[in-house]
Amino acid sequence: MITEKYGTVLALAGTLITASCVKHVQTAVHRVRPPAVSVVMERQVKNARDAGDGDIEARILRQRLAANPSDLDARILLARLYDRRGLSDLAIEHYRMAVTLFPESVLVVAELARVLRREGAAEEALKALEEYQSKNAGNWELYSLEGILEDEQGQLDPAEKAHRAAVALAPERSALHNNLGYNLLLQGRADDAAAEFRRAIQIDPHSAIAHNNLGTALASQPRTASTEAFAEMRQSTQPAVAHNNLAAVLIEQRRYAEA
Repeated sequence: MITEKYGTVLALAGTLITASCVKHVQTAVHRVRPPAVSVVMERQVKNARDAGDGDIEARILRQRLAANPSDLDARILLARLYDRRGLSDLAIEHYRMAVTLFPESVLVVAELARVLRREGAAEEALKALEEYQSKNAGNWELYSLEGILEDEQGQLDPAEKAHRAAVALAPERSALHNNLGYNLLLQGRADDAAAEFRRAIQIDPHSAIAHNNLGTALASQPRTASTEAFAEMRQSTQPAVAHNNLAAVLIEQRRYAEA
């Protein structure tokens, strides 16, 4: 079956903000209080050299940070560079330092949570998001990511609250309705889920993920004809794949004859 169920939620994670525009600042999210900036910078420089001092781009960014540890642009760019190089530990270290220096920055906490999630540190990612939300105005992107992380941890009730908070702040975003719908589907509330998927499609008729999820929700309702479910799944993929996806859902519902 198609495994991608969530819509895009982190628009800010792809946008670099300049230090002059930053007005966000947040407390450290890891358990142990971080050491002084100078100590961390010394360790960062050593680790970076171990990773290869011949990287001109990284060297320039490290020089900028050595001159000004509060250069947020340089720190984010360096963290992203390390992440692309497969040096996730160094990337996380820089994001943590950025969160310490700029604890109100949505971008920083979003990028930290994103990398932690990918590296399997979901609990720490959730802690970072919850820490931010407890001290700053709610942000729909962070609520949405929080909901997805909680869904993945099987914490469906708090996940629903996070998804609904995201929708309340940005009701015209298709992906947020899709994500809430998927949470409701996980809870076995197929009718409620279908309503959210339909809202997502109303906002973005071309959302393949929402169409596929709506098809799954419809197939999960015994009174719904499989042809209606297939019509939605067909909007998101090739006929053969749609048939396979529908059959898998029907088998889960023990509707073997239809499958």
